[in-house]
This record gives sequence, structure tokens and C-alpha cells, in this order.
Amino acid sequence: MPAVNEPIRAPELSGGAWINSAPLSLAGLRGRAVLVFFWDYACVNCLRTLPYLSAWWAQYRDLGLAMVGVHSPQFPFSRHEAYAREAAARLQIAFPVLLDSARHTWDAWANRFWPTQYLVGPDGLIRYFHFGEGDYLGIEAQIQIMVKALHPEATLPPLLMPLRAGDEPGAVMAPATPDIYLGGGRGRLGNPEDARDDQVVTYAEHAPRMPEALYAVGRWMQTAEALRLAGETGALTVQYRARAVHAVLSPPEAGAGALDVEQDGEPLPAPAHGHDVAPAGAAARVTIAMPRAYHLVTNPDLGWHELRLRAATPGIAVYVINFIPDVAEEERPPGPPAAAR
Repeated sequence: MPAVNEPIRAPELSGGAWINSAPLSLAGLRGRAVLVFFWDYACVNCLRTLPYLSAWWAQYRDLGLAMVGVHSPQFPFSRHEAYAREAAARLQIAFPVLLDSARHTWDAWANRFWPTQYLVGPDGLIRYFHFGEGDYLGIEAQIQIMVKALHPEATLPPLLMPLRAGDEPGAVMAPATPDIYLGGGRGRLGNPEDARDDQVVTYAEHAPRMPEALYAVGRWMQTAEALRLAGETGALTVQYRARAVHAVLSPPEAGAGALDVEQDGEPLPAPAHGHDVAPAGAAARVTIAMPRAYHLVTNPDLGWHELRLRAATPGIAVYVINFIPDVAEEERPPGPPAAAR
């Protein structure tokens, strides 16, 4: 977690409504340490960071630490207050959240990444920051330094043990397939058919398929942000290397949607079901009731697989498929990942 060589004053918080709190300001929080967390409820990297944030809030809020989650939308649907409120309740977030739907605070801070964490000192100056996942022990150590300065007599808890093997200090992550974005601005399909934003294209089954490239079958429309099913049925296929797979999905305008998940030519086996996958007869199905990140696959081991998502609900949209890496086998600690103390 890098220190700020020349600390600058943290920009003020501005935006819209608040969750779990009356409106807060950094001026009003002067004298406390403040952890500012930029996130989006559909960002998988943010979701993987949230357990640490919630634990720190519980541990240090009575010792001078204030926390503000600035919910700045990464996806168009994330701007809707109702979705953000539903997600905060579902994720059991207890710390204050500013709904920065128009990205006023995001822009004021010149932030560029989800997630990002800034630690603001009691004097209102930014002292530390961290982009992305990781360095949880380092961030908490800096929280403790600030808390101890505020309350020298306090007995601090032990640092939270890493919740996943990949969060262990020095863990070496094995290479995984990069995230695949489906929007026209960042999307990449392996199909030879020419795709243009907001035009429906019929994609044919294509073989052979290049690893780590996504191939579509059926009638799909690519927008600036997503690939949306325009026909009655369709499929998306990718050969990937990862331990787990998530996807940001959106239902049609009316009602829910569904995707059947197949792996290596068969319905996804029960031991590999993600949290959002359930049996549906012989199929493994994810029901898409609201736009968010869905956990599709958790493989027992890191390896190469072919994932096929079969869609039969016109109007469902796929924004990004996230591939979660794993610790390299030679670096894997013995036993299960350490639990929180």
C-alpha cells in the first residue's frame, strides 16, 4: 500500500443519497481516521474486497476509524439507487455508503479503478492508497497506526488473517484467462463475423476455437457495454484457465432470464456449481433476476476447461466474464486458507 510522498487534502464527499447513515462530510469527520472505499456492487474485485472492509469496520469503528463506501457505477445499471440499495442489504454492508450515481466524488478524487481504498488522516490529508485487491495486511497495519495515534491506550486486535490462500503475503498466483468484456468499446469476440454497436448479428458455430477468446452462436446485439441476446436462443463459449468464473449479467426488460452452464461438453457438475447456479432437471442453471455479478463456476482445481453458456431468454445481456486465478501449486500453503481470527 503506497504512502503518499506529499500528502494532499482529500476532496470533499458529494453525490446523492446515503445508505446506513445521514449525509457525512470529511470536514465533519476531521479528527478521525477515514477509510474511503470506491466500489460498484457488480464489480467482482470489489465483492472480494468487501469481507475485509466489513471486518475492519467492526473492529475499529469504536477506536476512531470512520469508513465511507463510495458507490460509483462501473456499469449503466449500477446508477439506479434501488439496485444499489438492494445489493447493500443483500451483502449485509453495515458501514455508510454514498451513492455517487453521477460520479461527482469519483471525478473530484480523479479515481480510475474499482476498487480503490484511500486512508485519510485526522488532519484531512490522504496518507495511503491502494488500487485493486490485495495488501489487506498492509492496509490494516496502517489503520492500526492511525488508530493508535488517536488512542494510545487502546489494545488493538491482531491483524485479520488472510481469508483466501491468494491473499497470503508472498503468494504467487498462477496465470489465468484475462477478464472478457463484451461491450463494443472493450469487447473481443473470436467470431469472424463483423460486429458493430447496436446492430444485430447472426453468429455461426465456429471451429476450431482459439483459447481465451469468446465465441457467440445465434443472434446477438453488441452495445457499447454488453452483448444482448436478440434471438430466441444463443450460446457463448470460451476455453479458459481459472479456478472460478463469475459473469455480470442483466435480465430482459420484463421478467427474469436464465442461462444454462455447461463445462467440457456436459452440464456443469454439482461440485463445480457457483453460488448462483442450481440444478434444473439435468441442467445447471443460473436465474437472472436483477443486473449484478453472478458466481457461475468454482472448480476444485486450477486448469483448462471449456465453458458454454446457453441462453434461451431473449433480452438477457452479458457485460463481462471474470476469471478468478488461484495460487500456483508450488506456492500453495498446506491445508485450507486461514480463517479470520
